[in-house]
Amino acid sequence: MAIKKRHIYRYLLIALVFCMVCVIYVGRLFYIQITGRDGNVDEGITESYVKIQAVRGEILDRNGKTLVANRYSYTLAINYAGISSIGVSAANRTYLKLLETLDVCGLRNAHEEAYFPFQGTYPDYSFSSQALDEESPVSFRLQRLLAAKGMEPDATVEEIVDEYLDAYRLLEKDGLGNRRYSDYQIDRLLRLHYDMEAQQFSLVNDYVFAKNTDFAFMTYIREMSLTGVDFQVSAQREYRYPGYASHILGNVGPIYAEEWDYYNDQGYQMNAIVGKSGCELAFEEYLHGSDGEMLVKLDRNGSVISTEVITPPVAGKDVYLTIDIDLQVAAEDGLRANVEYLQENNTDGLEQFPPNAGAAVAMDPNTFEILAIASYPTY
Repeated sequence: MAIKKRHIYRYLLIALVFCMVCVIYVGRLFYIQITGRDGNVDEGITESYVKIQAVRGEILDRNGKTLVANRYSYTLAINYAGISSIGVSAANRTYLKLLETLDVCGLRNAHEEAYFPFQGTYPDYSFSSQALDEESPVSFRLQRLLAAKGMEPDATVEEIVDEYLDAYRLLEKDGLGNRRYSDYQIDRLLRLHYDMEAQQFSLVNDYVFAKNTDFAFMTYIREMSLTGVDFQVSAQREYRYPGYASHILGNVGPIYAEEWDYYNDQGYQMNAIVGKSGCELAFEEYLHGSDGEMLVKLDRNGSVISTEVITPPVAGKDVYLTIDIDLQVAAEDGLRANVEYLQENNTDGLEQFPPNAGAAVAMDPNTFEILAIASYPTY
């Protein structure tokens, strides 16, 4: 009898455990059916760190008049996490929509593929002169990409093109067995994919698809609700006295291949804009500032759930020059007028040495500060 009772208790225990498991599974199934999710709130959420561009400092004259400022405009950017979530084929369709919209809005020049190494159109490509010039940025980025893909540095055009056709499914066919893209569309997509890789498109580096777009274009794109596509506010240098003090102020531009090692050590992004000449170059370390970093969370559709500034950007410092811009304008205008007058009234018989150039400097005799420095012809 005792043995029989032990068997009964064992069966009851097994039945109890079985019932508890069933209750757990039924409850789980009910939760999934009702809420539409499996309870893991993090599933499908992608986190990415994006750069927050620091505002470049302004350049002013001794009296506080702004010589170089920042002008803001809308830039269309592609986010890696968002565009990757929809797959290669859907991404290609998105890119074609963007390219077609640029054409419709008359903004084709807003999109630039500066590092494409081929000339001609698909399928008739050949290396461009820049790609063959080992000192050019195009050649530098081509060799870097070939190394990253494990390809030989002397890979042929056909080998490189085949790599991109395969990687990005550019020869994909539809359900009827017809090619999904025309040669023209393949050409545009291949150029775009190459440029994205050349500019190191990644989770931490958005791809700038179009610069200086207008409100109509922005509205058109937003109405499409494209995944992985968004607009950013970008700053461009605005020179308040066009044509004057150009040799003093200088200009800005992208980082060249031969400069990359230096700027990389300084923590710059590859697509950063830096000073190239004049004060923009001389005071780069003060004007540039420090880029910030933001954590962006996206759902499985590429829509932004939340953003959090991890490191706020630090704006560049303003630089005050000893130049008096009013005196600088007067010096350049006066110098040009005097040279032109002497050219028209050269009665001294100096045909061998025509008065076609000159220079002028204005200096404070007490502090030796340069107030104006002009030359003709101008910079």
